[in-house]
Amino acid sequence: VSALTTFFGFPRSAMPLVVIVGHPSSGKSRLSRQLCEYLESRGSQVEVVSDERALVARSAYGNFTTEKIGRSAVKSLVERLLTVETIVIVDCLNTIKGFRYELHCRAKALKTHQCTVFLDIPIERCREWESSKPENEKYPVHVFEDLVSRLERPNAAVRWDRPLFTVSESDNVPFEAVETALKSNRTLPSTMSTDVNRVQEPQFLINLDIMTRDVVNSIIAAQSSSEATVIQIPHTSEKIELNRSVTVASLHRLRRSFIAQIKAHPEKDVAGAFAQYIRLNLG
Repeated sequence: VSALTTFFGFPRSAMPLVVIVGHPSSGKSRLSRQLCEYLESRGSQVEVVSDERALVARSAYGNFTTEKIGRSAVKSLVERLLTVETIVIVDCLNTIKGFRYELHCRAKALKTHQCTVFLDIPIERCREWESSKPENEKYPVHVFEDLVSRLERPNAAVRWDRPLFTVSESDNVPFEAVETALKSNRTLPSTMSTDVNRVQEPQFLINLDIMTRDVVNSIIAAQSSSEATVIQIPHTSEKIELNRSVTVASLHRLRRSFIAQIKAHPEKDVAGAFAQYIRLNLG
């Protein structure tokens, strides 16, 4: 690759994204600082996005609404900093797989790639480290306990978590392996669902409204009948298997959030993409 198409050894597109995952007080910030220092010593420009930098208070995680606002603030900051010059390390909880998927989609939209580093630290150890912090750096007790119970462990089998590096308390952080993964020339392929340069047409918005309504209505109808839990989704070959009842309000909430995302990243198979989105968020 010529000097015109590289930047500090990385392919010259948007720079890679590093997603740090772990319980509160599992050592994520320490690892992020160490990784940042390592990459900077290797000539890279690095930005670390934390809750503090995004102005998200620890107490925000005690309420669904404020937590959602906080995650949006983190994602917005990541999107602003992820450029051709800068590697971005996301030093937040990142415990929700749906949020990690959104970061993955953003990396694809910018035609770059990512890796995930999971700090697999026992909860008791995290509690011990949390209790040793100054009071103004602690989570409220009920928030801490809620967060550790909600961790959705990264899975190397799914595309938004790989490549995945799992680090235990006794492990050395594989800085060189992480750097190698970041320098891989394989960028995430941009698809119609993530290409930010696609132009929206009025017909797309009309189809988006119709198809997402049809998907929601088909699920509601199937749940109100004695049909099998595997639901054939209209306008697509996709199917959804529901192992539990989903409220109408939940379906409409998912529809609204899906529409907000897909308007920025248009998708040819709207119904299929919506079915996948529902599976991901109900999984």
